[in-house]
Order: sequence, then structure tokens, then C-alpha cells
Amino acid sequence: TVAFNSIVAERYPQLVDEVNRREGEILAYGVDMGKIHHGEMAIEDETELVRQSVTSLRQASGQAVTGWWSPARSESMNTLDLIAAEGIDYVCDWINDDLPYPIRTKNGPIHSMPISHDIDDQTIISGYHHSEDNFVDQVCDAFDVHMADSKTHGGQIFTLTIHPWMSGQPHRVKALKKALSHVMGSDGVWSATASEILDAFKK
Repeated sequence: TVAFNSIVAERYPQLVDEVNRREGEILAYGVDMGKIHHGEMAIEDETELVRQSVTSLRQASGQAVTGWWSPARSESMNTLDLIAAEGIDYVCDWINDDLPYPIRTKNGPIHSMPISHDIDDQTIISGYHHSEDNFVDQVCDAFDVHMADSKTHGGQIFTLTIHPWMSGQPHRVKALKKALSHVMGSDGVWSATASEILDAFKK
């Protein structure tokens, strides 16, 4: 699942084409990072931002675009109602659980989908100033705990948020490959989009 600001998809359609070619999922990530949703925003203005982002990404990708991630994970008290009104099924703003859970809105239920923060590449390398080797260790350790829990507690979701401008740097690619090899080399791992995971969870 790949998060896109709608302005990025408009400026660089080749990126959207590449996600489609790889059968990936487009996740709405607002209009741009300079337009943060917040409590002082007029509901009319926020409605337009949500509509602009979702409509543009649907047109650019040809996908249903049913997921939302607010820029900077920032919401107003209206955000969830507004995204639900635009046909969004899940939101990635909340990092308070390892599994999906339903949220009531004025426009019907949506689900919170877990997304990593403590082990995403930007947090570890840029925020915590840890080394690439530390990044690999932390990703592998977190994955191993999830895998062990799955043996006794059922399916687990392991999300790994990757920023191309961070892990895509030549001196970091080796570390990313090492972490992904550990995860994907383990038995019982299903590499899935957020929508696929949510569909399975609902069933």
C-alpha cells in the first residue's frame, strides 16, 4: 500500500502507473504536506481538501481508493466523518492497536488500520538517529515478536512504513533488503495491501 498526496500523483503520474503495474494499492494522503487537517479548520475547507485528495487519486489511479492517512496524522473532530462520506473504509492515523477496529462516524462505520511508527525508517534513522544496522535489528526483533504471538493469538499485522527518500538512499538499500529478507523469508507471511487485510479481518 502506497501513500500519495494527490498533488504528487498529479505531478508524477509515472509513480502511480508503477504502483498499478505492481498491483499495489493507492492510499489517500491528503492534498499535500502543507495542508494539515486541524481543529481550527472550517468544515467547508476540510471537506474540500478531503474531496480533492480522494477524487484526484481515484482519477489518477483508476482505483477505488478506500484508505486514508492524514498528513502528519493530524485530524480535526470532523475528519473521520468527512472521509467516511467520501467512501473511505479505513484510516491509518491511529497507532493505538496492533489490529483493526471499527470506528463509528456520522456517515457509517470505518476501521482503524494499524500502521507502524516506532519502527518506520524515518523515525529510527532520522528521528532517533540510530544506525542502519539498528534499523535492521529493530525491524527483525519486532517482526519476531509478532510471529511468535501469531502462534498462540492468531493472525498478526506487521506494518513497516518505508519512505523512498530515506531507505531508497544507496547507502541504506542494503539494510532495507536485509530487513525485508528476514520478514519475507519466514513461513506463514502474507504480503498484502491494507484493503486485503481489512477484508480478511472482517471475514
